[in-house]
Amino acid sequence: MDPSQSPPTMTVADIKTEVGNRVLTQLVRAGWVVEYEYPNSTIDKGIDFDAYTIAKDGEHLEFEWTNWDEWQIRGSRSVLQAVCAEFGIDPGNA
Repeated sequence: MDPSQSPPTMTVADIKTEVGNRVLTQLVRAGWVVEYEYPNSTIDKGIDFDAYTIAKDGEHLEFEWTNWDEWQIRGSRSVLQAVCAEFGIDPGNA
């Protein structure tokens, strides 16, 4: 696909750890597929950093966690707005 035709993306940041964990878990249970997971073999997984990319129906959501900023989720504007609405997340200035 021509990058100029790709859907607009957005990032929602500063999502509390417990909320981000719940979103990720429930989306995977709802049929999203984990395409990437920060390797378990890394010493800082879940301590300082973690990351996942999940996909469904041609859409991708990128989850990134740090112990400082907690979760951020990046994806197409339409999908991420729907996720925020479903889970009660304030999209802020995204």
